[in-house]
Amino acid sequence: MKKFVGTLAAVTAVALLTLGSASAASASPDGTEPGLDTTPDRIINVDQPAPKPQHMVFLEGGDHRAASQEYDVYLAQDDEFPLIPEPGETVRILYTDAVTDIATEASTARSAAAACTTSITVGTPYEVSERPRGSGSAMRSSGCSGSTSTFFLSVYDSTYERANGSISVPNNGSSWGVNVVGNTCWGSTSTTYWGHGRLGALGGTRGPTTKLTCSY
Repeated sequence: MKKFVGTLAAVTAVALLTLGSASAASASPDGTEPGLDTTPDRIINVDQPAPKPQHMVFLEGGDHRAASQEYDVYLAQDDEFPLIPEPGETVRILYTDAVTDIATEASTARSAAAACTTSITVGTPYEVSERPRGSGSAMRSSGCSGSTSTFFLSVYDSTYERANGSISVPNNGSSWGVNVVGNTCWGSTSTTYWGHGRLGALGGTRGPTTKLTCSY
C-alpha cells in the first residue's frame, strides 16, 4: 500500500465549472440506484469526517441558485491522493460521514504517480426544510486521459431517485464537489436514503445509508 499523506497543502482555487441538471424524481428500472456498487479490494476505516472538496457547487431545481463556495481545504496534487492504490486496485475509505473509492487504472506500465488515479466521495444524505439533500465530490490525477470528466451524483430513497446533479472534473488532482436538493417531502414517515456517485461511465460508489423523516 502506498503512503497516506498526513497533511496536504491548504489551497483556494477558482475554476470554470460545467453544471448538469438537478432535483429529479424518476425511478430507475429496478427501483434502486443505476449500476452496481464498486467492489473494493481493500476497505479502510477512518474515524473522522471526509475532507471537504476544494470547490463546491450548490444546485437546486436545475438552477445554480447559490454562489459556488471556496474552501481552504486539503487538495491532492497529482500523486498526493489520500493514498495511491496499486494499478488495478480499488480502495474504499469509510469516513464517519461519507464513503470514498480511490482507484488506479491497471492499463499502464508507468509508475503509480503517473498513472490515472481517481477518487469518488459520496456523503450521507440529510434533510433541510423538508427537502432531501446530498453532496459528493471527485478527483482525477494528471495521468488520466481527457482534460475533464463528468461526475454524476444522485440521491435515492427506498424506491426512487429524488435528486441529481453533475459537475465537470479536470485531470489536475483537485477535488470538485456538488450539492443537490430534492423536491419538498412529507415529514411523517422514516425512509432510508443513500447517495450514488460515478465518474463518466465508470462503476458507481454508494454512500452511507441514513433514515430521514422525508417521504413522498
